[in-house]
Amino acid sequence: MQQELNPKAVLSAAAILLITGTAGVSVLVLFVYPTVGPRWFFYFFILLAFVGLAMPPFFAFNRLLKVHPDLERPRLQRESLGAGVYGAFLVWLSIGRLLTLPLALLIAAILVTVEYLLRLRENDLAKPNEPA
Repeated sequence: MQQELNPKAVLSAAAILLITGTAGVSVLVLFVYPTVGPRWFFYFFILLAFVGLAMPPFFAFNRLLKVHPDLERPRLQRESLGAGVYGAFLVWLSIGRLLTLPLALLIAAILVTVEYLLRLRENDLAKPNEPA
């Protein structure tokens, strides 16, 4: 059985990710010519920034819903990473001028549905075996 997540640890990890991501994006935008290699670093740093930005709200949301302690850490990591991937994907689409509001909402709805189904599966697996 794992210990509950410490709010200070979550906030410090989120701050480190956010600062690293924004500093990396700033350096790349200001000092690097946009070729193929730095472009992938740009998306990586955008991902880090969005993960750091999304971690505290998801932590508070999971605390509000009183998530089972064994499921709290992987769920927080998955949700934060999903938000980061969503943000980086939207940035990628907007750079190619392919992003529209209906497309962004459709992608968000798909990710929310996948997360809901994963939560249902996790909650079912976390319950002890009950006799039929």
